[in-house]
Amino acid sequence: DCSVAQFNTQVELVEPEITQSDRTIWHLRTRNVTDPTCGLEDHQFDCVMVCNGHYAEPVVPFLPGQSQFKGLIMHSHNYRHPEMFTDMNVLCLGAGPSGVDISIEMAPFAKQVYLSHKKKKGLQAPLPTNLRQTATVASLKPDSAVLTTGEELLLDAFIACTGYLYTFPFLAPSCHVNVEDNRVTPLYKHTLHTEYTSLAFIGLCSSILPFPQFDCQIRFCLAAWDGSMELPTQSEMDADTDCDYKAKLATGEPHRHAHKLAGRQWEYNDELASLAGFPPLPRSLPQIFDSIHDVKAENILGYKHMKVEITGPDTYVLRKFHELI
Repeated sequence: DCSVAQFNTQVELVEPEITQSDRTIWHLRTRNVTDPTCGLEDHQFDCVMVCNGHYAEPVVPFLPGQSQFKGLIMHSHNYRHPEMFTDMNVLCLGAGPSGVDISIEMAPFAKQVYLSHKKKKGLQAPLPTNLRQTATVASLKPDSAVLTTGEELLLDAFIACTGYLYTFPFLAPSCHVNVEDNRVTPLYKHTLHTEYTSLAFIGLCSSILPFPQFDCQIRFCLAAWDGSMELPTQSEMDADTDCDYKAKLATGEPHRHAHKLAGRQWEYNDELASLAGFPPLPRSLPQIFDSIHDVKAENILGYKHMKVEITGPDTYVLRKFHELI
C-alpha cells in the first residue's frame, strides 16, 4: 500500500529493469531492522527518490605518525558530548561547520582547544580565550601534533572534522550511478538521473539552506514524473550538466565541490521553480540567510540566539543577539 509509510526498514538493493515496452521498473529489496527473523522482502516501484543524506560515511584522513599517537582519535561523526574532553588539550582538524561548532562547544570544558585549518582569513569573530586557530597538521607524534609551520602542540585528543563522502551502497551497478571524488553523475540539475529519469537524488547540494531546497527539488522531480514538465533529451541534460560543472571549475572550485552551491543556491532554486512551474521561494529567505551569515561573522558565539519573525510572504523582522541578551 503506497499510502502507508514503512519504518524500521533498510533498503538493501535498488535495481532497474527495462521492460519490452521500454518502461523502467524499480526492484527494491528490503530488510526489517527490528526483527532479525524476518527475511528479505522484494518490492516494485515506478519511481525512486534517494534521500539518504551525505553525513554517514566520514572522510578519515591518515597523517604521518597517526598510529603512534597515544591520545584519543575520532571523527566528528562520532562526537556526542563536550564533557568527555574535560581538562584535555584537543585539536579539531577542519574549520567547516562541524569543526567550528564542536571547538566552541567544548571550549568551556577543555583545557585548550586548537582549531586547525587552511583558511587564509580564518574566523574573524571573538572566540573563547582557550580556543586558538592554527595552521593545519603535518604529522602526529605520541603526545603531540606537528603543524605545517613546524610548531608542536601537546595533545590529548584529535578530532577529524574533515567532512563526508557520498555513498549509495544499496544501488546496483546497473543503476549507472558514478561517484568520483564526491561528484555524483549523471544528474540533471543535481537531482534527476539523466538515463533513468525515474530515479532522483534529493539533498546532494552543500552550503545551502537545506529544507526549502529539498522542497524545490522534490517538486521539480514530481513535475517530471507526472508529465507536467517535459524534460530535455538525455544528451541535452548531460550537456547542461557538463556545462554547469565546467563553469564551476572555471571559478576555481575543485572537482570535489561539484555539488557546492553557496551563493548560487537561490538562482538554482528559482530555476527549478521556473522549469517545473511552481511558485518560487519567498524573496525574504535569501535576505534572512545573508543577514544571519553577516551576524555570525561578527559574533559566532551569539548568532544562534537570533530570532526571525516572518511577517509576510516576502517580509520578516530580525532581532540580533544584543537585543535578546
